[in-house]
Amino acid sequence: MEKTLKYEIRRCEVETMDKIDEDLEDAARRHNSKILYCHVNKLRGSSQLGLVPVRGRNWATISVKEWLKKR
Repeated sequence: MEKTLKYEIRRCEVETMDKIDEDLEDAARRHNSKILYCHVNKLRGSSQLGLVPVRGRNWATISVKEWLKKR
């Protein structure tokens, strides 16, 4: 049962990627950059960076909320 489920999940992933590939190729052929970059960003995933720790005068790490309150 588990083996068939893994097989089906993998098959669905491959079908989804094939569909996205077709959409990307079609958008590139039509010079539709909006759809092209929308799909590229969806494939690439989130590009948000994590928070960078802020250090105070005594080199202790300050949480962002405290820092924002002081600013």
